[in-house]
This record gives sequence, C-alpha cells and structure tokens, in this order.
Amino acid sequence: MPLAALGGGLFRFALRAPRGGDLAAVIEAVGRAPLPPYIRRADGDDAGVDRARYQTVFARVPGAVAAPTAGLHFTGELLAQLAARGIGSAFVTLHVGEGTFAPLRVDRVEDHRMHAERYELPAATATSSRARARPSCSSSRAARCGSSTRC
Repeated sequence: MPLAALGGGLFRFALRAPRGGDLAAVIEAVGRAPLPPYIRRADGDDAGVDRARYQTVFARVPGAVAAPTAGLHFTGELLAQLAARGIGSAFVTLHVGEGTFAPLRVDRVEDHRMHAERYELPAATATSSRARARPSCSSSRAARCGSSTRC
C-alpha cells in the first residue's frame, strides 16, 4: 500500500476492498466512531453506542471524519418543538475534516495550517437563509458554510 506523507502528521494512502468487496461496507463493519481526543475508550468498549451517540440527527451523507459537535444537542424532538413554534430549519452538508483533532503545533496561531473541509450548500438553504430577517446557525462551521448567505 503506497503511503505519502502530507506533513503535520497526516498521510495519504489507498485502500482497496477484498476482491469483489464493497470498501464502504468493509469500513462500516470494522471502523470505529472518531471520538475527540478527550473521550478515551478501551478497544471495543461502547463502539456501537458511540456510533449512535456521536452523530447528529442531521447526518445523511457519509464522508466526514467526525461529527460537528455543536450539533450533538439537537434531537428530532427538539427540532419538532422548534418547528411547532414556527422556527424553520435549513441544512448544509458538512464533511468535518481530519484537522478537527489536530492540536496547534506552532507558537503563533496565524502560522497554524487549517485543513480543508468540504461542504454542500443547497440552493434552497441559501434562499431560505437570505429570506429570513434573523437567520442563525448551530455552529461556527455551519456559519462558515453559509457566510455568503448572511448566516
């Protein structure tokens, strides 16, 4: 398996599923929830619980390295209560990058290299955000995704 050092403790490598296998299914079967460094688990402890608990109710598209933790307090029940009060919701897809766990390794924060994060801002979300008198976002990451829409 070729391995390329990217710097900052990051590496790029290629994975292949066994012949005829589905790589996504293999990763799902053997992978672990990417917990923040302040949550420590012994191998195998609560792996199934972590997958369910350390995920947002918004998650729809695989691809993130971790859950955007600012959204973990939202539940289906809370979103329903907000909707019942006339508070609408609009969504972005954000793939949190590996840099979310990277500590600062420089003396000046201005020298810290942030890793890229992919996001998708649906047209309906942008339109909805522009139409609201006081749009708000659930996290700084969501705000960066929608910054061009006044979020």
